[in-house]
Amino acid sequence: MGVTVTARQRIPDTMQSYAKDKLSRLSRHAYIHDVSMVIERDGKRAPACSAEVIVHLHHTRLAAKATAPTVQEAIDLVMDKADRQILKHKDRVIERKGRTGADGEPLTVEADGSLPEADDSGIVSERCTRLQPLSRVDALAEAERRGDSHFFFLDEERGDVSLLLRRAAGGYDLVVTNVR
Repeated sequence: MGVTVTARQRIPDTMQSYAKDKLSRLSRHAYIHDVSMVIERDGKRAPACSAEVIVHLHHTRLAAKATAPTVQEAIDLVMDKADRQILKHKDRVIERKGRTGADGEPLTVEADGSLPEADDSGIVSERCTRLQPLSRVDALAEAERRGDSHFFFLDEERGDVSLLLRRAAGGYDLVVTNVR
């Protein structure tokens, strides 16, 4: 994945490296070919800074733009927008194709249309999933977006497999494994 950061005015090197780090986090999404960000700072405008991200996916170009008082806030806002657009695009492609994505297997159905019976152990079906490294905040947002009762993820900070369980009364419980 190609990552490019361009600043129309001089910005500190720390902000350029911060922007590159944020852009490289988009690599967790499949089929991203190229990502570029343009940062602009103009003291004469009301929100002084703006950032624009252009993402080239497989046969698709997505663009997001955000303005904020500081460069870092503009980068954070535009990255949130770009991430949401990529996830929305993925969902749209999956819905249009009528099947689950590459990281999940569809539920099996018997020839007569009924669901399979449980085997001797009580297990009805088995699904495989690829765990994505996510921060706890991103995992919570993804669980909300999916609306499932549970969500497994690989904790980016700790490196552990974690599980978010939705409570009936609202909120989530976090179960962290300790495999070390």
